[in-house]
Amino acid sequence: MDFVKRNSIRVILINDKKEILLMCVEDKKTTSSDGTYSGPFWVLVGGGMEPGEDINEAAFRELNEETGFSMEDVELGPVVWRSETNMVLAGTPSHITDNYIVAKLKSKNYKISNENFTDWEKEVVRTV
Repeated sequence: MDFVKRNSIRVILINDKKEILLMCVEDKKTTSSDGTYSGPFWVLVGGGMEPGEDINEAAFRELNEETGFSMEDVELGPVVWRSETNMVLAGTPSHITDNYIVAKLKSKNYKISNENFTDWEKEVVRTV
């Protein structure tokens, strides 16, 4: 099987109560590399990095896309982990390199918005 290379960012978004935001995704086209579908799964905010985008730019873009938060709402911290995995993502065999970065919400008063979701996210994200 040929795997498409995908660099991605995963944001460990922490609020003032030290809670971490997760999204529940249900996509039957997202499976293990052997094609096994395991049902809905939970993920950190994030996604594929655009060509030429650095980690911070990707983190802010994904945060805005998936939560509505802007650069003014969030303080980025360090990259704390990198991992690589093979899986079938939305029907495409993918070799994914994930970069995990810490981010803290600056305000105690916030509202999560999904208005900037991509079409695919609108289709598969069940809970934020």
